Amino acid sequence: MRVLNCKNNQVLVTNLRIANTFFKRLKGLMGEKSLAEGEGLLIIPCNFIHTFFMRFPIGAVFLDNKDYVVKTMEIKPFRISPVVYKAIKVLELPGGVIRKGLVQEGDRLIFIED
Repeated sequence: MRVLNCKNNQVLVTNLRIANTFFKRLKGLMGEKSLAEGEGLLIIPCNFIHTFFMRFPIGAVFLDNKDYVVKTMEIKPFRISPVVYKAIKVLELPGGVIRKGLVQEGDRLIFIED
């Protein structure tokens, strides 16, 4: 599955994993060595995340029920994000994606099945 930003036609993810069960959400990216460019993890349902036991920073994109971005942030290892009450899912991206401006609050994302 791919993820596209409608506003700028930027492909954010070419290899999306989905964490939509209790155990998949619990594990998330823990134990991974990195998140490569083009990879992403979509956590459903979710409105806050942590990076405990992770060795690398990530970009977090909080989405509402219509896939509009309600909050973005870069999160370093061993941190907790604030609760984003309008969010129902979180897209985790490689660190630096948020700083590059590829996705911003107000953008709408599209999830495309391959």
